[in-house]
Amino acid sequence: GGGPLTEDEKKKLFDFTGHGRKNESVIRGVKDFPLVEKLLEKTPAEDITEAGLFDREKLNVPYTSETKLVALLGDAAHPQTPYYGQGVNMAIADAYVYATNIAVALHSHSKSLKEAISRCDTDSRRQSAKSVIHGARLFCYLSISNNPVTIFFMWLFAKLAPDKEFIDQIVMTDQSNRDFIAELDQKQCSPKEQEAFRQKTGRKKKMIV
Repeated sequence: GGGPLTEDEKKKLFDFTGHGRKNESVIRGVKDFPLVEKLLEKTPAEDITEAGLFDREKLNVPYTSETKLVALLGDAAHPQTPYYGQGVNMAIADAYVYATNIAVALHSHSKSLKEAISRCDTDSRRQSAKSVIHGARLFCYLSISNNPVTIFFMWLFAKLAPDKEFIDQIVMTDQSNRDFIAELDQKQCSPKEQEAFRQKTGRKKKMIV
């Protein structure tokens, strides 16, 4: 939730004068940043948008309906804060796995629509998605913390960590998607079946054109 700020909200959220624990300023504890103060002073309140960062409290819900005719993909299945950069990646992986499994299943008549959807909603995907959500949640807490010690260590990490560390973090957090696609290839429909489907549908499109 959120929206454009009012002038009163702007003053409360960007108060450089108060640093106590009860102060609601998002920059509580920030000192000696005259450029930031000047930028905020010159920016109208209505040009500043407040946005909430949410995930979901209950993470053990299935990603499909009881009838197995409706599937939840992307943030509808595994909402997360944006600090891992995995929201879009996981949504694309979901769409690819479900669409591929459903298309191949219906085309080859190897399984019903319900079976195709149901078999994409795997325990392994839900567990790995939950791990990503927890990690993104922790990184969110650390990134928006007003605790001076936490701020210092986050600054130190950002300053001293080599570029490879950030790349490794991205690769690591994408493991859930690689595993999900591998599971499609190994347990749902083989790459050979997928390629046969693409070639056949490709020939049909050429004939129609």
